[in-house]
Amino acid sequence: MSQAQQAAEGIRNVAVKFRGFLEAADALERIGNLEQAERETMARVEQAKKSEALAVDLLKKKAQELNKAEEEIQAAKDKTDEIIAFAKKTAASVVAEAESEGAKIVQSAKNAKASFEREIDGLRAEREALRNSIAASKEELAAINKQVEEAKNKIAAFLK
Repeated sequence: MSQAQQAAEGIRNVAVKFRGFLEAADALERIGNLEQAERETMARVEQAKKSEALAVDLLKKKAQELNKAEEEIQAAKDKTDEIIAFAKKTAASVVAEAESEGAKIVQSAKNAKASFEREIDGLRAEREALRNSIAASKEELAAINKQVEEAKNKIAAFLK
């Protein structure tokens, strides 16, 4: 073999080695991108968990407020009964006025209860949406983890 042929053979060998380095660099870059995506997904999962916890706390608070409103409704009903009993002992005009006031109190309490129930329904829907979001994030994380594992296996196979 001539010197030119030997030099050409040597250059080809070096070019093949550098191509392997470029492929390895590309693979490492893809792994870095997958790792970044995994970190971002984990951050979104943590945020979703925090949001769910906040929603659950708010739901509990609204349930307590609803219980308090129901107690207020019962108290208003009890007060109305007292007013009606007292009004029966007095003039017809006092009876009419007491019934009107009692009805307003009961209606106001019912309106408050209905408002709380609507708000609780909204919070429940929001909680369900958060749960769905968390489930989707978990699926996305599993897919990313699978891709990372596949990339690691390819790198390991390539490096062997």
